[in-house]
Amino acid sequence: MKAFLFPGQGSQRKGMGAELFSRYPEYIKIADEVLGYSIAQLCQEDPNNRLSQTAYTQPAIFVVSALNYLELVNQEGAPQIAAGHSIGEYAALFAAEVMDFTTGIHIVKKRAELMSTVRNGGLAAVIGLELDEVKARIIASGLLGIEIANFNSPTQIVIGASIETLQQFATFNQGQSGRIVILRVSGAFHTSQMREVQSTFLEFLNTVTFASPKFPVISNYTARPHELGTLADNLASHVANPVRWIECIEYMAQSGVDNFTEIGSSILTPMVNDIRIQLAQSKSAILPSPVEALASFVPVPEFCRNFGLSKPMIVSGSECGAMGIELVSSLARQGVLSFLDIAKLSLETIEAALVKLNAELIGKYGVSLISGFEYNAQEEAVLALCQRYEVRYIELKGHAKPSVALLRYRLHALDSDGKPLNRVFLHVTSTEGLGEFVRPLAELSTTAEVTELQVTFPVVDAVCVATQPWRSTSAPETGLLTKVQECCAAVQARLPWGKLWLGLSGQSITEINSVQAALGQGGDFVSVSSVFLMSQEAILQDSLKIALSEVSPNSFQPVPDWVYPAFATTSLSCVLDEGMVDQAKTLQELYLKDTLQTSSLRALNKLLPDTTNRMLPESFIDACEGMSKFEIRTAVKRKVQTGLFPKIIHCDGSFPLLNEWLAKRGQALPIPAQQLAELIYPDNHFLH
Repeated sequence: MKAFLFPGQGSQRKGMGAELFSRYPEYIKIADEVLGYSIAQLCQEDPNNRLSQTAYTQPAIFVVSALNYLELVNQEGAPQIAAGHSIGEYAALFAAEVMDFTTGIHIVKKRAELMSTVRNGGLAAVIGLELDEVKARIIASGLLGIEIANFNSPTQIVIGASIETLQQFATFNQGQSGRIVILRVSGAFHTSQMREVQSTFLEFLNTVTFASPKFPVISNYTARPHELGTLADNLASHVANPVRWIECIEYMAQSGVDNFTEIGSSILTPMVNDIRIQLAQSKSAILPSPVEALASFVPVPEFCRNFGLSKPMIVSGSECGAMGIELVSSLARQGVLSFLDIAKLSLETIEAALVKLNAELIGKYGVSLISGFEYNAQEEAVLALCQRYEVRYIELKGHAKPSVALLRYRLHALDSDGKPLNRVFLHVTSTEGLGEFVRPLAELSTTAEVTELQVTFPVVDAVCVATQPWRSTSAPETGLLTKVQECCAAVQARLPWGKLWLGLSGQSITEINSVQAALGQGGDFVSVSSVFLMSQEAILQDSLKIALSEVSPNSFQPVPDWVYPAFATTSLSCVLDEGMVDQAKTLQELYLKDTLQTSSLRALNKLLPDTTNRMLPESFIDACEGMSKFEIRTAVKRKVQTGLFPKIIHCDGSFPLLNEWLAKRGQALPIPAQQLAELIYPDNHFLH
């Protein structure tokens, strides 16, 4: 059985295809029209060294490979099976008539343009070491963020990471067996760094009509033959996942291929020879058989595929304003969705933050809306800003029902199928009011806009279940997770639009391994927040970050939060000053007994000789003289709300356990946000 193999990046060279261009003028004309430049000039003259630039390299390789195929197939006939290495896969699909030449050029151009926008990463070939040795070497280096990008041959593995990390890894390997060769590429292709363009590429591919292949083409992503129904998904996923070349060759060899012909290059042939020798010697694959290999790879979670993220995890906003631009942008570059804190920001400051984030991360981050504070009145204006600046994600905390402004935001941007581009995450601590958020908009509003669009989608895309006290008057609702699951399932059963995603936060998330266990409870993603207060990018003083890392498990307790003092609500908090807790509780009692008077406040202060630890200084009490009882209650509420921080910090339920785990691990703090995210949930192909 004969197989044709098509090379990928690295096979380009000045002068490539020179003998072909004059023989296929109609194809060259199409390429020039689609690309907007002369493909012949690019390949023969390589002006300004463009052949080494991804945006030009990939189209050039596709065109020359396609022409080489046309030349060879006229001489030898079509193969029984084919495969291509990375960009070479598109030439293989062209050969199998899955798409015509014009379509192929359009796809490859789009792919190259998208992949070339992801900067600050690179690739390095590890030569002379087998896979297990590479894994061990990475672990021994102690470097984070190194991923396998290509499984090329038994002794050639390509890794991806930031340029700095690759250089550090190369330095670490000096004097040891094996060679590290940093490749001349513009990005960490086929790693999670490409996740930021994966969803955009999938949207483009979904506009293309493909045909069933005339002969099998092996997918780099699955190491199995492409199927028409999953073609677009697999091609899009492949940009952010490894080239499984060893498994591709093994599959073909085990299927009876005994003649591997490389098209227009010789770069793949030595790899194929090594794989076949190893296979013959062992009588089995160096990696698991194709079926076993698929089972051994953790599939990209459906949540990640739908939202274009690298991890089934979101980083929720805090109430202290620590989740700022630097933290949000760092996580967005990693493909982790996080939400900007706006609790303490003016509208002007919020707008300036959105402008700055949009300079490079438009549509890659969210904004956190927490109900119950002084900024409630500006929520409508904030949502209007989110519409204007194309903020695609909003999270809601403490909201009793959807607002008109929220419905307007949800309807503001729809795709060609009428589905919302603006996504909404709802955090809940009970099932009260949940039905209003998961019902279709058409049942909540009778406005002409909703009726005309025949809206069938709900207000929110995802519901995140919290298992810790937060603005609560009682213990968490028994069986909350099950009740929310049942509610969401009931809605999905009657909605044609799609899935309601379920998230988990709180004590179900404890350390690196139990995040996956938390997802096993039925969730699609997890939500963390407070642990990122200890990241380098969080807007907190380093001394406070260190203090948070040193607290004992007993420092976490429900504390009066003074959001709704009339109901004595409490929130799980990290307590750095027990005296502040006592004051908050005493003031809460005075509030409930309706005895908040300047005399009672002065009496409380007499019990606190250290004036620096008084929540209500004497100057504040002096200002309350002459106020009505209602005015004093309002003034005290505002003062206590703002006075709790930083001695008392509200937190999510995962913080105590993650904090303890980091301490046992001996993790130095503060820690970069991306590194922390990797520790909490390693990527499917991260080697830790």
